[in-house]
Amino acid sequence: EIDARLQGIARLKVDQVALWRQEQLTDAQAIMDNPFVVTALAQWLDHPSPAAEEQTKAWFLSLRQNYHYADVLLADPTGRILFSSAGHQHALGAAMATAIKEAIATGRPVLTDLHRPSDDSAPHQETVAPLHIKTGDGIKTIGAIILQSNADRFLFPLIQSWPEPSATAETLLVRRDGDDALFLNELRHRQNTALRLRIPLTSGEVPAVKAMLGVQGQVEGVDYRGVPVFAVLSPIPETPWVLIAKIDRAEALADWQAHALLLIGLIVGVGGSMIAALGMVWQRYAKKQYRAAYRAEVERRQAEEQYRATLMSVGDGVIACDNKGLVTVMNPVAEIMTGWLKEEAAGQSIDKVFVILNEDSRLPVKNPVERVLREGLVVGLANHTVLVAADGGERPIADSGAPIFNDQGEINGAVL
Repeated sequence: EIDARLQGIARLKVDQVALWRQEQLTDAQAIMDNPFVVTALAQWLDHPSPAAEEQTKAWFLSLRQNYHYADVLLADPTGRILFSSAGHQHALGAAMATAIKEAIATGRPVLTDLHRPSDDSAPHQETVAPLHIKTGDGIKTIGAIILQSNADRFLFPLIQSWPEPSATAETLLVRRDGDDALFLNELRHRQNTALRLRIPLTSGEVPAVKAMLGVQGQVEGVDYRGVPVFAVLSPIPETPWVLIAKIDRAEALADWQAHALLLIGLIVGVGGSMIAALGMVWQRYAKKQYRAAYRAEVERRQAEEQYRATLMSVGDGVIACDNKGLVTVMNPVAEIMTGWLKEEAAGQSIDKVFVILNEDSRLPVKNPVERVLREGLVVGLANHTVLVAADGGERPIADSGAPIFNDQGEINGAVL
């Protein structure tokens, strides 16, 4: 039972870490595949202007805030930092420079390993998105966008959480560093350990050392505190990391000892045995319900994150409003095209944010949202329609509006 529980938790955590890493690569690939963003950055670098600079900085800041990155940086092909959305002024380390070269050479996003930019900084991981643009002479590399993630903000809490009550259980990440097993995350029973705590590979009873020596699956040993534990060792795909799910031996066997006492109680009397049996059945049922609820919550959060990432990665501008015509959602492309940040646009009338004119007559064009909300039909704009951004810039657009229905089939809003 202990092995089965630890195996299940280890698989869950490995999948969560792999999904988190894939999300970082997906974000980077979405930036690379967005021709509007790449072209805008290329034009800004070739022909800098105050207006273009402000627009570019606003996009970087929006990307950092919406995707919860610690920093979003722009580097030239040599690895020199051109811009930091967080205002940091620091040079890239050798590992980061190598990652930029690899990303530019392969044309694919590259994830760095966990590292500390400095001794007093939190552990970070970066995703490098190379930026290429087609020119008359072929493909030109204009640089790379670096998405910097603070491990303390998401990865470490994800690793440290345990899906059931326990006084000693924990999961942790380790990788080999020379002749040591290096702990990558903060530990439950010891502070300030991420990328600092090392155990030499000669300590063969420690599960982390066994993992570095190629052992997988269920093991017994003593942890970094010298306490006997049961553990499961599971490699993280496409990384040098190994995840360890472990629990103190004393706590793991406490349930078995309690069952032994219940067996003695069976001899004492039928009444006591019935109460104990009912208690055990209820305990098992409660645990099953808890695990099912936890799995459902994990799946729901993963689905919501996937939907959010998909919407925010769409290359077209997307604006959603409620049934009163008030803006509720904008993706980054819509922010750039309208000149409104989504925080500023939220709650504003769609007519104020989405201003459209006839390109020939210069007369206002009726916003399609009104008809969508009134008739529940998909409505498209006429030809020769231009969008007037908040800064006065104009763009010819093609557009369609569609109704959003709730579970009762009522119109709950519209999406452009």
